[in-house]
This record gives sequence, C-alpha cells and structure tokens, in this order.
Amino acid sequence: MSEHGYESLAEHAEQHRLLTSQVVEFPKKIHDGGAVSNASLMLFLRTWLTDHIMQHDQKYARAFSIGT
Repeated sequence: MSEHGYESLAEHAEQHRLLTSQVVEFPKKIHDGGAVSNASLMLFLRTWLTDHIMQHDQKYARAFSIGT
C-alpha cells in the first residue's frame, strides 16, 4: 500500500492495529478468568470479515486496479 501511494494507508494501518489489540484481549480475558463465548468470538470474526475485508480491503483493491 505504501509503495503504491494508497491515500488511506494510515487509517487502514490503524484498523489493523485495533484488530490486533482486540485479538490479544481474548486470551487475556480467558487467563484472567473471564468467559469468551463461541458466539462472541464468531461475532467478532464475522464483523471483521464483513466490515473490514469486504469494505475496506475492497476499497484499496479497487484503488489499485484503477492504475492497471
């Protein structure tokens, strides 16, 4: 993205930083005695797939295909 001058790179990188911090929280919560249900994990993953990958990643994919 950087190499191709993607204009929303900073925003995209921040979204991935937030994803990483959310993923790290799941095992911490379990370690601290909290419960993580399958449903909450599946909702998190589904939201990531439908929101980020299908919207944001497709946006940069379209930006790159314009120049080809």
